[in-house]
Amino acid sequence: MLFRQDIHIHTRLSKCGAPEGIAADYIRLARAAGYSLIGFADHMWDKAVPGYSNWYDGQNLAHVLSLHHELAGIDKDGLEVRVGCECEYDAAHRDIAVTEEAALQLDFMLVPNSHTHMTYPGDREDREAHAAFMMQALWDILESKNAKYVTAIAHPFHAVCCPYPPAELLAYYSDEDFRRVFRAAAESGIAMEFNPCCTSGMGDDEDSMRAHPNFRMFRCMVESGCRFTYGSDRHTAVDYRRHEKTERFAALVGVTEDKILSLK
Repeated sequence: MLFRQDIHIHTRLSKCGAPEGIAADYIRLARAAGYSLIGFADHMWDKAVPGYSNWYDGQNLAHVLSLHHELAGIDKDGLEVRVGCECEYDAAHRDIAVTEEAALQLDFMLVPNSHTHMTYPGDREDREAHAAFMMQALWDILESKNAKYVTAIAHPFHAVCCPYPPAELLAYYSDEDFRRVFRAAAESGIAMEFNPCCTSGMGDDEDSMRAHPNFRMFRCMVESGCRFTYGSDRHTAVDYRRHEKTERFAALVGVTEDKILSLK
């Protein structure tokens, strides 16, 4: 078992979370699936940072931290539980939508460079510009004054709700483009996330995995010294199982236990 921690779970506190996304159910099912630690990462835009959309209205620090009240009365049966967030990239200010004061109150923080369905101001059918936006977003996250509070990049370069297969965009990056930004991430101590979406569109066999564009990207991460986290990105506790295909893909690209970042 490669991944023992799942730190990308959305509860019903996220607007996109299902009513069935109840912390107690996640805890029970995560123990059954063999995890030692889980992290709740509901969507957040710090209300002290101007410019949030209507979708983020109410999804602020206090909202995310309110989960502590629910967790207080739950028997965790030895499972370690952390409360963090999936914080948004603020494209208008080319920064992370969080203040240091908010970041200090969270156990961990995930930031995506790929929520382009919400953050990209252009036409995503312009694939080259779309790809350039995600690369710039990652550099902006790494260079943020609050980058030291970022635990991992959520689903890196996997454009969410993309109108075409997101892996098509990887053709616009050279290996050196990848290695340059991933070396910077490694030097900053910011991990990259393995997420079930990274195996979407792949066959189950080794040859299919090696042929997929994500293989090249994740190999560049490994070669650049990155560390990794795992996030199931679940939005409901129903049918919460291990994602064995993601684990097999991670092992195939060269991830070993010493390369996995564990929350304490």
